[in-house]
Amino acid sequence: MQRFLTRLLLGATLLPMVLAPVANTTAMAASSGSQKQLGDVLVQNTPATHFIWTDKLWYEAGATQTLRWTFDPQGEAYPFTVFVYRENITTGERMYVSNGSLTADVHDVFGNAPGSFLPMLPSETRAQVLYTGGVPATGNYHFVAELRDVTATQIVKRAWAKFNVVSNIVTMGANGQDTEISSDATWTADTVYRIYHQVFVNDGATLTIEPGTIVVANGQNAVLVIERGGKIMAQGRRELPIVMTCDGDMGERYSGCWAGIILLGKATHNFAGNAIAEGVIPATRPVYGGNDDDDSSGVLEYVRVEFAGVDFSNEIQPNAFGFHGIGRGTVIRHIQAHEGEDDGIEFFGGTANLSYFVSDGSKDDSLDSTFGWRGVAQFGFILQDAVEADRGYEGDGNENGFANTPLTDPKIWNVTFVGQQSGGRGLNPRRGHKGTFNNNIIMNFGNDGIDPVLADAGTDPKLNANLFWLNAGGKTGLLDQNDSQAADILTNGMRNIAANPLLRNIRFEGNPDPRPRDGSPALMVGAGLTPPSSDVSSPEGSFIGGFSATENWLEEWTFFGSEDNYDADPSNDTITPDPNQTPIAQ
Repeated sequence: MQRFLTRLLLGATLLPMVLAPVANTTAMAASSGSQKQLGDVLVQNTPATHFIWTDKLWYEAGATQTLRWTFDPQGEAYPFTVFVYRENITTGERMYVSNGSLTADVHDVFGNAPGSFLPMLPSETRAQVLYTGGVPATGNYHFVAELRDVTATQIVKRAWAKFNVVSNIVTMGANGQDTEISSDATWTADTVYRIYHQVFVNDGATLTIEPGTIVVANGQNAVLVIERGGKIMAQGRRELPIVMTCDGDMGERYSGCWAGIILLGKATHNFAGNAIAEGVIPATRPVYGGNDDDDSSGVLEYVRVEFAGVDFSNEIQPNAFGFHGIGRGTVIRHIQAHEGEDDGIEFFGGTANLSYFVSDGSKDDSLDSTFGWRGVAQFGFILQDAVEADRGYEGDGNENGFANTPLTDPKIWNVTFVGQQSGGRGLNPRRGHKGTFNNNIIMNFGNDGIDPVLADAGTDPKLNANLFWLNAGGKTGLLDQNDSQAADILTNGMRNIAANPLLRNIRFEGNPDPRPRDGSPALMVGAGLTPPSSDVSSPEGSFIGGFSATENWLEEWTFFGSEDNYDADPSNDTITPDPNQTPIAQ
C-alpha cells in the first residue's frame, strides 16, 4: 500500500498553496522538442499518481457532499494544467470546480479562464478538499479530474469519482427475513437498494439492474443469490457501472462487510449428484449443477462487487463472485471483485467464460476454480492485497477425487498477475488440474511464480508465452522464480521468459495503469501467441499480459486501493508503510 510520508491536510481555500507555479514553462517544453512531443512522453512515462472521491457513493436530495483529491508527483518535475469538473452522465452538462466553487464556465481548478490557464506542479497532498456543497438533482454523476500538459490540450491522466443522487431507498432483510423475487423485477438507478439479509431470485424470475444502479449491503447473511433457472441481467456501462458495495461512507468500509453474489447454474461439474454452494441458509437450499453446459444465468457486465465475502470457517467461505455450475450462455465481462474477505472470483464447475476482469485486494485467492471448470478467462488484472493475500490463481480438480470428470481444464489468456513481496504464489494448479496458461505476466510474488503440485494425479498444466519477473523474493531468472517442479513445464512450453515488463503503474492505490511502456518485452513482435478465435473472446491478444500499449480498459468503471486511502482523517490510518509498495523497476 502506497503511504505518503508527508500528510498535508489542506482545505479548498488552501489549494493555491499546494500547487506552485513553475517558471519558464514554455522554455522547458521547447528544450525537449515540441510541446505535443513532450506531452506524448509525459502521457506514457509520468510517475505521478492521483485519485479523487466523494464522501459517499449516493445521496438524497438536499444533502451536502465533499470531494477530495490525493496526488503524489512521485518525482515528476514537469507541470500540469489541472481541471476538475462535475458532469451529469446522462445529459453531459458540466460544472467546473474553480477555487472551491462550481461554475458553468470553463476554468482550471484555480479559477483561470481560457487564455490564462496556469500550469502548476502539484505538491504531494492527501485527502485534500477540492469542493464542498449541495448535491444536484436526482441522477447519475461523476467528478472528473484531469491532469493535462502545459498546452491544456493533451490529457496525461484522469481520475473519476462517481455518485448518484437518489429519490428512493428500498431496504430488504432488515428484519432478518429472506426476500424472494419470484417474478420479473427491475432495480433502477434512481433508487439505492439496501440488502441486510438473503435475497433470492427464484427459478423462472429475472432480476434486471439498470446501468448506474447502486446496491449496498451489510451483514454476514446479506447475499444476492440467483437460483437455478433464475437470471440476473446486470448490464452496466463503462460510464455507468453497477456497484454492489458495503453500506458505509468512503473510508469506513471493510472486507467481509457482506457476503457477495452467488450464481447457481445447470451446467456440469465433477461431483456425484447435486452440489451445494457455500454461505446460504439453510445449507440445503443452494443446489447447483445439471447437464446443460450452454445454460445461461444472465449477464454481468460492468459490475463491481466490493468488500464482500465471509470467512465463516475453513469449509464455508462465500466469495465476492461465486459462480456455481453456470453455463457458457452466461455473459461475464468487465467485472471487478474489490477487497474481498475470501476469494475474489471463484468458479465451481461449469463452462462459463470470463473477460476483462479484475480481482484486487482479496484476502485469499484472487481467481479460483474447482470441481471441473472448463471456461476461458481472457484479459484480466490481478492485484494482490498489500498485507493479506494467498494465490493469484488457485486451481483444483476435486480434492476428494483427483480423477473426477469433467476435469478442471480452463484456458487462461492475457492476464497480468501482480503479487506482493510479502508472500503469496502466482499460479497454483493442483489436485487433478489440467489447463493452459498463455500470454500472462506473473510478477512480484513473494513466493513462486508458479507452484504446480505435479505429485497430484492428473495435474498437467501447459504454459506458453508467459513472462515472469521478481517472483520468489525478487529473483530474475526464469527457473529461479518458480518451483522446481515447474522446470519441465516452462522449458517444454513455448516462449516463456524472464524479463522486466516495464509496466506504467501497478502500485496498490487508486487509479493504477498496468499498460506496458514502449520497449516492453510484452509488446515485442512474436513474444505472445495469437489466441485462436475458437478459444477466446478476442483473437487480438497477441501481446503478453492483460493490456495493450494503448488501451487501459480499467479506466472509469473500476475502483482501487485500500480503504485507508479514502479516510478523510489520516490520523486514523493504522497500517504502517510497506517498503515494497514502490514502482517496480520503473
